[in-house]
This record gives sequence, C-alpha cells and structure tokens, in this order.
Amino acid sequence: MIKFRGRNSGKSMASRIMIADTERYTSKIRWIHPYGFRAGEWATITGVFTAHPNGLEPRLCYHVVYKDGFQDSIPISDKANYELEVKTI
Repeated sequence: MIKFRGRNSGKSMASRIMIADTERYTSKIRWIHPYGFRAGEWATITGVFTAHPNGLEPRLCYHVVYKDGFQDSIPISDKANYELEVKTI
C-alpha cells in the first residue's frame, strides 16, 4: 500500500500537493502496456499532483523520475496499464 501525506494548507483536497512518505517506503512504477512511455522501465514515484490537460478534465497523476533523471507523469486512473512496486525501507 502506498501512503501519502498532504501538506497541511487551507486548500481543497484536490489542489493539495501530496508527497510520498519516502522515510518508510520506496515506491516504483512501470508501464506494462507495450505502447507506454519507456514500457518495462522502473521509475521512482516522487509525489502526486493534479494535472490540468488542455480540453480534458483535471486528473491526479504520479510524478515519476527515471534513473537518468528524466521526469514524467503517469495518470493514476490508468491502473490497467502500469505496475506498482512498494518496498518497506
């Protein structure tokens, strides 16, 4: 289970930035769909944010960083196309 904690602010839950509890867990994600960006390559989840794509409804996304430092986002709702790995430190 991935645990996230929100920064205590007066903002609504949808607009709060969520930070992964990296003191206890390390969370990784990879695309398992063959057309996913860098399919099969693990990336570290560094947080969760609300993305506002043009012409689409806002959605929650994982913020991820690959080994080479490249940063990307993965929509949380796209569960069928990615795999999570969560380890206790």
